[in-house]
Amino acid sequence: MSSIIESARKIVKAYQAVSELDCGIIDLNDADAQQYFSPFCIQCYKVQVEQFGRAACQDMIPYACYQSERWGGKYEWLCPLGLTFINTMLSKGREKMGIVVGPFLMTDREEFLSEELPGFFDGKAVAGLKKLADTIPYVECGRVSSFADVLYMLTSYAMERDSIELRIMEQLATSDSEQFTYITDMKNEASNSYRYPIEAEKSLQNYIAQGNRPAAQKVLNEILGNVFFCSGGDFNVIKARTTELIVLLSRAAIEGGADVVQVFGLNYDYLRDIDSFKTLDELNTWLANVLIRFTNSVFDLGAVKHSDIILDIITYIRQNYMQKITLNDISSNVNFSVSYISRVFKDEMGISITGFINKVRVDNAKMLLLDKDIPLVEVAYLCGFEDQTYFNKVFKKQTGTSPGKYRDKRGNI
Repeated sequence: MSSIIESARKIVKAYQAVSELDCGIIDLNDADAQQYFSPFCIQCYKVQVEQFGRAACQDMIPYACYQSERWGGKYEWLCPLGLTFINTMLSKGREKMGIVVGPFLMTDREEFLSEELPGFFDGKAVAGLKKLADTIPYVECGRVSSFADVLYMLTSYAMERDSIELRIMEQLATSDSEQFTYITDMKNEASNSYRYPIEAEKSLQNYIAQGNRPAAQKVLNEILGNVFFCSGGDFNVIKARTTELIVLLSRAAIEGGADVVQVFGLNYDYLRDIDSFKTLDELNTWLANVLIRFTNSVFDLGAVKHSDIILDIITYIRQNYMQKITLNDISSNVNFSVSYISRVFKDEMGISITGFINKVRVDNAKMLLLDKDIPLVEVAYLCGFEDQTYFNKVFKKQTGTSPGKYRDKRGNI
């Protein structure tokens, strides 16, 4: 089974359990793949085809999945009937899987059943659809963005996890190859002239502290090759040397800036595991994973710190977008300078902090615009825009249309 399909299924299972919303998977590489997962949508599609010859929502779900890439990993939209959906997309190479959440109601249920549904079908009998529509869940407008965020975070986590596992597999293959080459070279030398490179251990600590991954990996392979070659085949000696190597690696990680408590926790688990191995193959496979995970945790430390900063920035913006936000406000909240957070955010996210603030505000404005009782000026104010003209300018730049036209078309742009 494809790993991307497996990840998509895990996301859907977890999301359904938490949200209790209909959720499904669509294979974006298959034009004939099933698009509808809700009993209501399946029946609605059939009724549309019977009455109109085609469904107005045909291919809207695949389109929304691809749109999610443009809109920061998630896309919220309304079907022609006015029901709400959330989409995101998983991609790995040429494989692309869409995650579909919905439908759910953001408007009054009685209004939908008495006006929206009959109106769409020109007043014709839709008793079966009304019965199914009664089961469609209602979600408050203010919670929709949170539901979308949760879906995005689940998807991002799955993709990052798959990426990490792939990198580990690739690194394992490279590590095994380098170790084999090194041991072979050692065997080709005169064994009585060979001396264990004790300086390699000091070099390893220095390279990890400096963040020099290629050099550290080379030294790690050299040490590991020596562990196997110099043991004389004595498995107890190999395990003893492995224990020393784990201690050395944990010290190097701490010197490189890793969290002490976390390292000691890993260290305890790893040292406890060593005694359980009975064969060299078991120990070799396990040790290769340990080495990679230790070096990854140290070398990726900067990236992790950046991720934490970015998450804090995004969280602050999403919680405060409805009021005035300055870079100084964000800087004070995350405890880093304005210049630093601006650079890190732009490098990692591909958009400026100000641009992201406007994007969050426009995304929330889209939801409010679906309620015709809220004046356009009020929408702008509720989303943090102090100037109506600026709101119109930013909204049109991001969506290609004005707030008024977006409302008139009920978001179908």
